[in-house]
Amino acid sequence: MAFLPDHASISPLGDRIQRDDQRPSCALDWDTRWNLRIVDANAVHGEGLPRGALQAIDAPQMIDLSAVGADLLPNSPIARVRHGGKVAAFPLQVLAWHRACNAELGGQPVLVLFCPLSDRVEAYSRTLNGQALHFSASGLVHRGASLFYDTETQSLWRLFDGKCIVGEYVGAQLERLPLLRGSWSEFQRQYPQAQALSRQTGFLRDYDRSPLPDYDRGSAAATLLDAPDRRLPALERVIAVQSPNELTVYPIAALENRRVYEDQRGADAFVVLWTPGTVSVLNHEVLANARDVGTAAAFKRPAVNGRLLSLRPHPTEPQQFVDAETQSSWNVFGAAVDGPLAGKALPAASFETSFWFALAAARPQASPQPRLRAA
Repeated sequence: MAFLPDHASISPLGDRIQRDDQRPSCALDWDTRWNLRIVDANAVHGEGLPRGALQAIDAPQMIDLSAVGADLLPNSPIARVRHGGKVAAFPLQVLAWHRACNAELGGQPVLVLFCPLSDRVEAYSRTLNGQALHFSASGLVHRGASLFYDTETQSLWRLFDGKCIVGEYVGAQLERLPLLRGSWSEFQRQYPQAQALSRQTGFLRDYDRSPLPDYDRGSAAATLLDAPDRRLPALERVIAVQSPNELTVYPIAALENRRVYEDQRGADAFVVLWTPGTVSVLNHEVLANARDVGTAAAFKRPAVNGRLLSLRPHPTEPQQFVDAETQSSWNVFGAAVDGPLAGKALPAASFETSFWFALAAARPQASPQPRLRAA
């Protein structure tokens, strides 16, 4: 049964539904209902992988942090996901091989997605209309990022907003879950009672190696878009912060020296943070030799004693920050770890991180901050 009435022409979110029978040549063997779309069929391309090459993790084992042992290095990148009152770490070096993990967190079905093509990771509730869906990477690409499909209907879903763009669920949108990127060492310090995705996935993969070595310093990404936005280099890692009227983009490389950038858009005051100590899973065949690209995050600036909290790099701890108002120390997860405000958390800002080419394709309204340029 379709998610929308049989003759609906507009989705609940205002997208126009295309009902012709066109389909791209890369998807001729799919049972997806291409006559239910909110994108042009010719905007979907194949990644060059045979169908079924990307196998989702459907029976993930979540283990205590003490059981991880040497499976992760201190600078291994993870995605911190929060749902149902629980927190868990999903290592990107595992997700990079599978791209989709159908897990449960706090007793509720969750979906964790990583697209190495765009260097973007997202988490969603995979419950829709009371039914828990199961997802996998399709090997198809839209706007420079992987498309994912539900195995129940083979509908295709976008990574960056969790919206179904082709198939029976067209117009439906999954609920986004709170997610932050960070290093394994920082996650362990902040969440010692949490769990992590085990590399015992049921598949024979060498999770100490990258499935796409040299990708983030090569030219393969240029083939994913016909006309990439050239305001920034295609493979520039960026963080984009959403305010009520605009989406402002900050090149992460420009944050590496200053580590803190305070900005204001309208009435919204926020801070963009960067810490070293997290490697790229797309840089070197052996992850132990990969380049440190750090971690970026953004938070709203709360008022303390009538003044907006102001952060600066910690003088002795490279992965921490200190506020000028109370001298409390903070980490990249937005948590105060020492000082008068210890145990407090910075209010979450709406932000996203990825390669520039994919962000600009997905969010054409995004505008780079002109006062912050990479060297």
